[in-house]
Amino acid sequence: MAKAIYYGSICVDNILPELVKIGSDGKAYVSVRIVEKDEADQYGNTAFIVQSVKKEEQREGVRYSLGNLKPVDAEAKPQAQTADVEAKLAALKAKLGATETPANDKGDDLPF
Repeated sequence: MAKAIYYGSICVDNILPELVKIGSDGKAYVSVRIVEKDEADQYGNTAFIVQSVKKEEQREGVRYSLGNLKPVDAEAKPQAQTADVEAKLAALKAKLGATETPANDKGDDLPF
């Protein structure tokens, strides 16, 4: 059975700051869940990504949607990033209070 690979984007404005955790490396982490849909929507999205919530909120059906995902098409070319991505990331970091890179950052994106 082949593993599914998805691509998509998330709306960083929808990330709830109170659910963001700051790791020992000083970086901000968001717990997420990826949910497969029963069938594709009108845009071809077959999955969506939500910010993880507390167990009691899960039981109540609370869901904070961050974006949609499509399966990777081996023939498709990657989409170009928009020019305002850096500005949005800076705004998110400011919102979370994490504006500086930690001194111990090795640049390898590993939390340890």
